[in-house]
Amino acid sequence: MDFYPRYDWDGDESSFNNHILVLPSVSYANIGQLAIDCVLNTLLSDAKEHEDNSIQLAGYLSTSSVPPMAGSCAFTYPSNKATAPSLTVNLELYQIKSKKQLILQQRTPILSGKSLQFATDLMLWAKKCGIAGVYVVAGANNMLRSDAIQSSEGVFTTIGNTEMQIDKTLLHNHSFLERFSSKHTIPEDNSSLKSKIQSKWKDVKGTGVAPFVAYVAEQMEMPFAALIMVCAEGDNIREAAVMASYVWSFLKLSVESASKNDDTAHISGLSIRLPPSWSQMFGSEPNSTLY
Repeated sequence: MDFYPRYDWDGDESSFNNHILVLPSVSYANIGQLAIDCVLNTLLSDAKEHEDNSIQLAGYLSTSSVPPMAGSCAFTYPSNKATAPSLTVNLELYQIKSKKQLILQQRTPILSGKSLQFATDLMLWAKKCGIAGVYVVAGANNMLRSDAIQSSEGVFTTIGNTEMQIDKTLLHNHSFLERFSSKHTIPEDNSSLKSKIQSKWKDVKGTGVAPFVAYVAEQMEMPFAALIMVCAEGDNIREAAVMASYVWSFLKLSVESASKNDDTAHISGLSIRLPPSWSQMFGSEPNSTLY
């Protein structure tokens, strides 16, 4: 996996040392990607309200495991932002330098049979850059969850390896993660690493590349956790906004004053600004005269 910095970014990969990396898993209902879109658009839409959360598009990642794509700019930028990107591509990397945080947005699915390769390439790149931890945001199929979690909360976490389950201070904002049920098991010591990973994810289906990232992270002894929302397919804007509020809290980002814009979702006192690219996510509204 290669990193290509944006022309106006004044750093290099060495500046990612000791950062945490948050990324979506292309998974059920696209909850991870939608939530990351909400977080990024909220941060980018008005820089004046987010001086403590100053974010910049650092550059792009490239890998043979993810097909290329290009589209129009997905986010709202301040009117005076002359350097706003005109295009959106498949793997965009944003940096919140003051907080040592990286947010990766992925817009195309991983090619069939390439999930393990993608996870391995990503983790090798993260290790090379000195990333301090990897955190995945994912959705899971509510129709395929096991009996063990039928009555559990709609959002839960899975933690990396046994050492981190015991000493959660190794994780970023571990106190926030502890708010949620943690779905992990501690198999017999003689079980293989692959079996251990499979046992952690056996109760949820549809989480995309997240189990593979967990598998490779444990091999490389990299701190890892996933925030997973069990949901149904359909209009998931509300679920995405809720998940975005959890990501916002996990990253300890500042809370701005409430906005009155129509494209804003208000979740627990936080104003999540929906991207303009969502304006007709489900097509045009039906003509009201029909009713």
